[in-house]
Amino acid sequence: MPSLIAFDLDDTLYKERDYVVSGRRAVAAALAPVAGVDAGILLEVMNNSDDAFETLHAALAGTPAAGVGIAEMVAIYRQHRPDIALTTGVAGTLTELRRRGNKLALITDGNHTRQHAKVRALGLDDFFGRHNVIVSDDIGSDKTTPAPFAAAERLATGMPHVYVGDNPAKDFHWPSVRGWQTIMLADAEGKNIHIQNIGGFPSVFKPQTVIDRFERLLQFQF
Repeated sequence: MPSLIAFDLDDTLYKERDYVVSGRRAVAAALAPVAGVDAGILLEVMNNSDDAFETLHAALAGTPAAGVGIAEMVAIYRQHRPDIALTTGVAGTLTELRRRGNKLALITDGNHTRQHAKVRALGLDDFFGRHNVIVSDDIGSDKTTPAPFAAAERLATGMPHVYVGDNPAKDFHWPSVRGWQTIMLADAEGKNIHIQNIGGFPSVFKPQTVIDRFERLLQFQF
């Protein structure tokens, strides 16, 4: 039966670490001419730290870019045009799911500017349409609350609801409580930002089904 199938964005439709790399490159490129330092060196400074911008700010002391604050670096990061791509198999799978009569939506947490820039860079408007993209910053509530899922339900009343995500900390609890089918895309390569330690969560946070490849969604009866 055709369903509303809603998707997480980061580490579900593309790899979030690619966005991190893209954003750091943008910061390095913007500050290099100001600091008089090669962008590759600035990028290396950020990549070798868990606190990338704080470390970069400290490294710029004594250069003409010393006055550039962390808030300015974050703004460059958030406002840059992301150099990212959908994971292999995602575009074809979304196309086929929609061809079968399903309604597709996106539910993602994060900053308005950053998340919508990702959607544009990935060409996701072609699959979801602007009205079916729900960003937590736009509605004032994230996926640790029922609000984003309630908003998605209003997009397709009378249909079964499915959520596909990757993070057991927040992707599956509320949709499960609300009667959705929940599916987790396993991090087969260990490259996700958030570790998928399913065993460390109560049962209500766990997905009903785990798939090892995005294309496996085509095996479901929706």
